[in-house]
Amino acid sequence: MLHVRFDRHEIFSIEDHEFHSQTIREVEEVYFNQGKSPWSFNGVCNSLYGIWDGFLYDNIVEDAIAEGLPETLVDRIRTTVTFIKKELGK
Repeated sequence: MLHVRFDRHEIFSIEDHEFHSQTIREVEEVYFNQGKSPWSFNGVCNSLYGIWDGFLYDNIVEDAIAEGLPETLVDRIRTTVTFIKKELGK
């Protein structure tokens, strides 16, 4: 699993923090509703939390799709990934 390091504090506004927090809550809710733990061996949740630590994993969107997350959540994740990459000039 490849990743890019970045300084979240430099590029995230308050609104970006709130958006990402909401995404995490919604993804966790999907897993809870399926009777699954969102943290146990789940690359999507771990990758979303990794963003707080400045790690952008290259396969997070693909993992979300493979996990069968609703398209609205995949779009939210894609929005965050696109934003980070744009800020990093990638």
